[in-house]
Amino acid sequence: MIDHNDFEHANEPFPNKLYIQELEAELATANNTIREAEEAFQQLRSDYHTLQEYSLTLQDILIKTVSHSQNFTDKAWIQQ
Repeated sequence: MIDHNDFEHANEPFPNKLYIQELEAELATANNTIREAEEAFQQLRSDYHTLQEYSLTLQDILIKTVSHSQNFTDKAWIQQ
């Protein structure tokens, strides 16, 4: 909250109550937006790591499949 005493030391006039309420509302909105952005970023980070794990699993499957397929093709060619 904005304190009247903060303005006395600066030799500035104290803003009216409505102005202070507007500033406090804007500050609360900004803090809420920052909190929501941090939560969204954490969710994106989690999703990225999950996607990375799936990608590595699929890459391993692909490598094994291609390797197995090449072995099968090589053996089939030799038998002809």
